[in-house]
Amino acid sequence: MAAGNFICDKVQRALALLIQQANPTLVPNEQIYKGIRNVTAASDESEESVRNLPCVNCICQGADVLDGDIDGINWVAHARVEIRSAADDTTEDQHHNRSMEIIDIIATDEIAVNLSNMLADFTAFLFIPRAQTWEAQSRMWVTVFEFDVHCAGSDIA
Repeated sequence: MAAGNFICDKVQRALALLIQQANPTLVPNEQIYKGIRNVTAASDESEESVRNLPCVNCICQGADVLDGDIDGINWVAHARVEIRSAADDTTEDQHHNRSMEIIDIIATDEIAVNLSNMLADFTAFLFIPRAQTWEAQSRMWVTVFEFDVHCAGSDIA
């Protein structure tokens, strides 16, 4: 099996960098995160454990080896992007506008190339949307965009 293939972290990092590079107007760049920490702003929390709202969480917790790839080089990563807004100071429509801005950065015809350009040791081949959901959750609006990324943990030139 090829070295350097912790593909989950590479997908998370590439997604977060891509969204930050696009400079969204409705979510500050410093509030675009990779990974699963779901703690949000509270005055008694340390800065490390706080995720201020609004925020975007880029998450990939699983990947499967592509069928037939006995070397374990090519993966199908199962990823999601969560857009979170405080329901106390954001209307439903404002949250939907924020979600639309973030999803429009990701769901493009060039997404595989754009993700590949974010990391030197990562190549995305195919992006397949799977689902979109939204809900009110613990005084937050939460939109989730799920997708699969066919990719490799190296630069394929």
